[in-house]
Amino acid sequence: FFSEVERKTTTIEETTMGSSTSTESGPPPPKVQVEHDGYVWPKNMYEEMKDMAEVSFLIYYFAYLVNVARKDEEGNGNAVTGALDDLDEHVDMGTIVKRKFTPKQIETIVKDNLALLTDNKDFPIKPEILLESLSKLLLRVPDDKPDALTLTDFDDTYQKSELVYAIGKDDINKRITLVLRGTENSLAARGNWGTNASIWKTKVALPEVTKSFVKGEFDRVWIHSGFYKYAFNKTATTSDAESITKYEEILAELKPLIKEHPDYKVYVTGHSLGAAMASVFAFFLANEASDVVPKPVSCISFASPRVGDSLFLKACSALEENGQLRICRVVNDKDTITVVPSFNFFHVGFQVKLFIKEGDKTPPEPEISYPKTEDTLSNKFSRAWGNSVLDSLNLSYDHGAYRLRVKESEAALAAKNLNELYATRNDLTGFAVQYDSSTK
Repeated sequence: FFSEVERKTTTIEETTMGSSTSTESGPPPPKVQVEHDGYVWPKNMYEEMKDMAEVSFLIYYFAYLVNVARKDEEGNGNAVTGALDDLDEHVDMGTIVKRKFTPKQIETIVKDNLALLTDNKDFPIKPEILLESLSKLLLRVPDDKPDALTLTDFDDTYQKSELVYAIGKDDINKRITLVLRGTENSLAARGNWGTNASIWKTKVALPEVTKSFVKGEFDRVWIHSGFYKYAFNKTATTSDAESITKYEEILAELKPLIKEHPDYKVYVTGHSLGAAMASVFAFFLANEASDVVPKPVSCISFASPRVGDSLFLKACSALEENGQLRICRVVNDKDTITVVPSFNFFHVGFQVKLFIKEGDKTPPEPEISYPKTEDTLSNKFSRAWGNSVLDSLNLSYDHGAYRLRVKESEAALAAKNLNELYATRNDLTGFAVQYDSSTK
């Protein structure tokens, strides 16, 4: 656990604008001013987190729904009706094709098939859980714009060997969101856990954009092999060209949406394994040309394990410092998944640690930290211990309780804004990036 990144840590209440002093010698680096492009940012951290948390879990639930329809198509006993039968018609080798779905349409599918989905081994959650998740999205949909939130792409074709992803379009917040599914034990356990367990590292050449920011300090990073290969192995789709990787396949799906909506921002999110993959994808998307992927790319993830070495941390920080990437990792206190792997692996971006609510008491203030390499030995040890397996080992902990923790911490999270954290030159980051302050 001593290899854990040295982190500057504070509670939300202690993160005050302009009140901290730098521990480094010499003048502070200049504040990076990101050109105002008219984008209106979410007004606070809670608004960003709650939406990303919802879709990070919704991708699991939608995959279960697809699985029921797939079994019907294969003649395996699921007598689907109504809207689910319509979904069945769009299942081709496990992929949803030629069809977009709004939350209302998915809600109709579930309600039309409640009896079938209840106590169905192919649908391992209560239908009410999916309906509750959809209801939260539907609250944001204007009556005059029923397709304001749309699932544009979903692919679980080769989920036993490849990652599962979804792409959503949000006309309300002007977002294009890439959602990467986490570890799924009922549908893809072997492939997912094989990816998680591949903890050796792969050497990766530094992309040119990041290389221009680090100015020759290093030219490569090391990334968890399982996570890297999940993104950059050749796709299993036989119709793809020999050299097409999963990353390139997904980027090709994103490009038309980005071209159609040039004023939208790209978000990447996921839970657990999906969170780790979100960090990988966000890093490489932030290295694409700005006319291909608008900047900054935002990565809001939940329960992420560590992804890369100290150079990967430096590379991500360089992108953040130069206005190309925003990272907010949400972790639950004592969630063991978030403190592995340990040896020479490092977390990236702002970490927001959420604490459990005891009875009717207000939960402790979320703790915000950011990777730092310059600090005293005692502070390094303290932060290393707080992010170690020994301190966080908790086999009974609910790894899926992130939406609940975000909701319970709503008041505290609503008092903070991710862009304001980036704009503050303090002991948390050591740099400052000024995005336009427009929010809604």
